[in-house]
Amino acid sequence: MRTIFSIIIIFFAFKVCSQPFYVPYNILQAYEKRTRDYSGKPGANYFQNKAKYNITGYLDPKKGILNGEEDIRYYNNSPDTLYYMTIRFYHDILKKGNLRDEEAKEDFITKGVKVNSFMIEGEEYLNKDILYYNRSGTNLHFSLPGFLLPGDSIQLRIDWTTSLPNGHFHRYGNYGKSDWFVAYWYPQIAVYDDIDGWDMHNYTGLYEFYNDFNDFNVEINVPSGHLVWATGDFLNAEQVLSEKIYGRLQRSENSDSVVNIITEKDWKSSKIFNKSKKLVYKFSAKNITDFAFSVSDNYLWDATTCITDSAKMRKTVVHAVYKPTSKRFNKIAEAGAKAIRHFSYSSLGLPYPFPRVTVFNGDGGMEFPMMVNEDYSDDIKNKFVTMHELFHGYFPFMTGINECKYAWLDEGLTSYLPMETESAVWGNKYFQLEEVLQLYNEYSGNDFENPLGQISSQSRDYSYYHQAYYQSIAAFSVLEGYLGRELFRECIRQFVNRWKGKHPTSFDFLFTLSDISEQDLSWLINPWFFHYGWADLKIDTVNIRGNRVEVKIDNLGGMPVPIELNITTKDGDMMTKKIKADVWKDKEPFIYINIDTVPDLYKIELNTTLIPDKVKTNNYYYFK
Repeated sequence: MRTIFSIIIIFFAFKVCSQPFYVPYNILQAYEKRTRDYSGKPGANYFQNKAKYNITGYLDPKKGILNGEEDIRYYNNSPDTLYYMTIRFYHDILKKGNLRDEEAKEDFITKGVKVNSFMIEGEEYLNKDILYYNRSGTNLHFSLPGFLLPGDSIQLRIDWTTSLPNGHFHRYGNYGKSDWFVAYWYPQIAVYDDIDGWDMHNYTGLYEFYNDFNDFNVEINVPSGHLVWATGDFLNAEQVLSEKIYGRLQRSENSDSVVNIITEKDWKSSKIFNKSKKLVYKFSAKNITDFAFSVSDNYLWDATTCITDSAKMRKTVVHAVYKPTSKRFNKIAEAGAKAIRHFSYSSLGLPYPFPRVTVFNGDGGMEFPMMVNEDYSDDIKNKFVTMHELFHGYFPFMTGINECKYAWLDEGLTSYLPMETESAVWGNKYFQLEEVLQLYNEYSGNDFENPLGQISSQSRDYSYYHQAYYQSIAAFSVLEGYLGRELFRECIRQFVNRWKGKHPTSFDFLFTLSDISEQDLSWLINPWFFHYGWADLKIDTVNIRGNRVEVKIDNLGGMPVPIELNITTKDGDMMTKKIKADVWKDKEPFIYINIDTVPDLYKIELNTTLIPDKVKTNNYYYFK
C-alpha cells in the first residue's frame, strides 16, 4: 500500500511541475501525447497537414461575379485515419439566413457559394448517395468515399461560382467601379490538428482565421485594362506588362527610393499592358496560410525595397496601390518599408518573413499573406494601420496562431511590439501604451471581461476587443516590465523560431516564456491569463517611524503590477522608488514600503502612467 501511495505522489508532483499554471483538459492531452512539450517546443510527435492548391479564377469586375476551378492535393500527416473532411466556404457569410456579427446591406445577401462540381479522386461527388454531407454556416462537412490513411493523400477538384458584394463587407469587396479586394474566395480545407481534430469554427465576421501552411499556384483572369496584385510571386509580369512598366517594376525591387510604377499619366497613355483582349495573371507561393488578390483599372502603383537582415541577404519589396484621389497614399510604400526595417532590426529583431507585400487602398484594415487592405483617412492613423497590418506577417502568417481561439496572442503582440516602431520611426502617438492602458483601466474588472485564457470565440463585442487588444497589451507590458526588454523579446523571438510554419497554442507561448526566462512565472501568468481581477493599487496609510517613512500599498484588484512611487518635497525635488511586479508573488493583499525620510515632504504618489491601474483617485498622499 505504501508503494502504491508513493508512486501516486511522485506522479502528482511531476504533473504540478510540468504545468505550473492552468491547462485545460483537451490541451493537456496534447502534452501527454507528446505532440507538444512542456518546454514550449513542438513535441516529438507533433504533426500538421498540408494542401497544394492549383486555382484558376475568372473575375467579371462589372458584375462582381467570380468563377473558380481548383485542384487540391491534401496530405494527411497526422497519425489518424480520416473518414470525413471539412471545407470552408467563407463567402457563405452573406448567404441568406446565415449568422453574421455585422448587419449586411440587403443587396449584399446572396444564395451563397454555388458548387458546380465536386470531385474526389476524379469521381463526381455531387448528388451521390453518400453517408454524410452537411453544409451549414460557412462549413461543409462530408464523409469520404473510403478513408484517408496516415501518410496518404487525396485529390479534390471543386468548380464554383460566388457573387462579391456591391460594396465592401468585412474586409473585402468593391471600392470603386472596377476596384476590388477579393478575399476568402476559394473553397479551403479546414485545419486538422492535434487539439480539436477538424477546426469547426463557423465564420461570422468578428473572429478571424486559422489556416494550414499550404502551397498555391493561382491564375486570375480579368478583362483587358485591369491590373491584378496578389499574394506570392508574380510569375508572368513580363508577358502581361508593357516593357516600360515592367522595367519600373524591376527597378523597384532594388531601389530604396520609391519608384512610381504606374502614374495617372500612364493610364491616360494606355501603354501599361501588352495588348490582349483578356489578361491572365499567374502567381505562386509556398508554405503560406492564405491567398488574396486585388483588381483595378485606375489605381496608381508605387514600390520600394528595404533590406531586412544585417548580411543584406534578405529584402522585402513594399508595394502601395491606391486611388488617384488618395494623394497621401503615395507615402505608404516608404512608410511600410521603414516599419518593416524597424521590425527586422529592432522591435522584434527577426527578418521580415515575406519577400514582398502590397498595401491596397480599400477599407478599414485587414492583413493577408503579402497583402494588406486598408482605407486612407488620416496620415498618422494610416501609418499606424499600415505598420500594424504588416506586423501580422509574423503573427499569424509566420507563426500559425489560431486566431479564433487566441486573438489576444495574435492581435496583442501585433499591437504591443510595434508601439516602439511607431515612436522610433515617426514619433507619432496614435496608438501608444499610455492611451491603451487608459482603455484597459476603463473596462477592466467589468462583468463582460473574461480572462485572457478564455478562447476568443467565446467573447463578443466589447468583451472581444478588450481581450484581444487592451487586456493583452496590459499583460504584455507587465511581463516586459518584469523580465526586461531584451529578455522578453528574446522569449518572443524563440517562440517564433520554434513555431515558424507551425500551429502554436497560447500555452506553447506561456511555456516558452518560462523556459527561455528560466523562471517560474506562474505567479504572474495565473492572475493575468486565467483569473478574474483587475489592476488597482492604493496608497492606504503613510506613517513616519523615526528616520523612515512607511507606506502601505494595497492591491485592490489582485493583479500583480510593478510599483513606482514618486516622493516630492515642498521645494519640488522628487525621487522615485521602483519595485518589480514580483513583490506580489506571494499573493499578499498589501505590502509595506520603507523609504528614508527627507526634509519637508510634500507628496507621495503612485505613478501609473505606464502601469495598469483602474482607480487613480487613491494614488496620492499629501503630508500636512
